[in-house]
Amino acid sequence: MKEIVVTFNNFELKLTENLYNQVLVKPAFLLLIFFGFYSRTEGFLGLSGGQLSVLISFGFFALSAFHFLFLRKKYKVSQFTWLITIFFVLSGVIPLVTTFIFSTEPTRILRFSIEIGITFFMFFSTYYFVREGVISIKFFLFSLAVLGFLASFPLFSNMIGTVNIRRIQGLGGSNYLGSSYAIGAICWVFILYMTAYREITSRKKIAFYFCFFITLMALILTGTRAAAIAFLVGLAFFQVFGMQSRKFMRYFFISVGVLIGLMIYLSFQFDLTLLLDRYSYDQLKNMAAIRFDIYARSVTDLTLIDFLFGRPDFYLFSSGDPGVNPHNVFLAVIRYNGLIPFILFMIIFGLICFEYLRVYLLHRKEPLYRAAESTIIVLFVMITIYAVFSGGRFTRSFAFYVIMGYAVGYFELLSRIRSYDDYKKLIL
Repeated sequence: MKEIVVTFNNFELKLTENLYNQVLVKPAFLLLIFFGFYSRTEGFLGLSGGQLSVLISFGFFALSAFHFLFLRKKYKVSQFTWLITIFFVLSGVIPLVTTFIFSTEPTRILRFSIEIGITFFMFFSTYYFVREGVISIKFFLFSLAVLGFLASFPLFSNMIGTVNIRRIQGLGGSNYLGSSYAIGAICWVFILYMTAYREITSRKKIAFYFCFFITLMALILTGTRAAAIAFLVGLAFFQVFGMQSRKFMRYFFISVGVLIGLMIYLSFQFDLTLLLDRYSYDQLKNMAAIRFDIYARSVTDLTLIDFLFGRPDFYLFSSGDPGVNPHNVFLAVIRYNGLIPFILFMIIFGLICFEYLRVYLLHRKEPLYRAAESTIIVLFVMITIYAVFSGGRFTRSFAFYVIMGYAVGYFELLSRIRSYDDYKKLIL
C-alpha cells in the first residue's frame, strides 16, 4: 500500500492510501451526493445546496487527481473516458465562438463553460473512484439509498400545518428532488434483493423495507410524474435484466397494497385531491402535450449558426428573455452546445448501452452478478427519463453525469477483476 509522507519542520504526517480513502474521499462523496441530489436549496454557511455541491465537486476532483498522480502506479484511462473528456472539452470551448457571433460578453460565456467543467469534475471523480474500487458498488448504492431516506424527513416536515397537498417542496426543486427520490427508492430495491445472497437479521431487513417505503412516499409527494414513471420503468428493467424472479409480481402487488394503505392513511390527515390528480391520465396527457410543444420550439427557432455552434444557456442568469428551456438533455446539448458535441453525446449514450449488453450477455447465467450489473442500466435509464422529461439543462443535470461516471467506472472495474471473491466484496 502506497504511503504519502508530509514533513513540516520536525512534524511528520503519514497518509496511507486507506486512510486517504476513508477520511477524505468517502466523506466528500457523501456530501456530493447529498447536496448534488437531495439538497439543492438548503445548505449552510450562507450557501445553498447547489452552491455547496459545486464547491464539493472541485474538492472531489482534486482528491481524484491527487489519488491518480500519487497513489496509483499506472497513469492510464480508457479510450472511452478520453472520448467523454473530448465531449466535455468541446462542449465548453465551442460556445466561446459565440462571443464573436452574438457579440456576447465573454464573462457570461465563460460562466457557462465553467458550469460544464463542474459537471465534468463530477463525472470524472465518480468514474475514477468507482474504477479503482475506492467507491465500491455497495457503498455507491447505500449512499444514494440512505441519504434519500434521510432527506425524506425535511420533505415530510413541510406537511405540518398543510390542509391541501399538491406538491411538497423539500430541499430542492420538486422535479429534481423527485428524480433523486426515485433513484434512492430503486437503490433500496437493489439492496433488498441482494440480501437474499447474504445472511441478514430480520430486524435489519424490516428496517430496509421501512426505508424503502419512506423514500417511495417522498417520491410520490413531490408530485413529479416523470420520476414516478422512471421508478416504474427502472423496476421493470431490474426484473428483466437483474432479478428475473418468478415472485416479482407477488412482491410488486404487496408493495402496491402497502403504498395504497399509506396513502389512505394520509388522505384522512390531508386533502390529496390535487396531488393524486397530477397522476391522472388527463394530467399525464397534458404534460406530454406541453413537453412536446417545448421540444418543437426549442429546435425550430435555431438558426444554422445556432445549430452548428450552439447558443449558450443563460436560462438562470439572463436579465432578458431566457428563451426556451428544452427540458430534454438531448435537445439541450444541440441547442446550447452545437452539432459536434451532440454527435459525440449520442455516441457516448449508445456505447454505454452497448457495453452494458456485452456485460449482461457475459454474466446472464450468474444471478448475483447479473443483478449487480443491472444497476448500471437501471440507474442510467431512470436518470435519462428524468433528463428527457423534467430536466435537461446540460449544465444542471448533475445526477446524469454522476450516474454516467458510475456506469463507465463499473465497466472498467469489471475488466480488471480476476476473482469472483474480490467481486463479492464490492457488491455485498
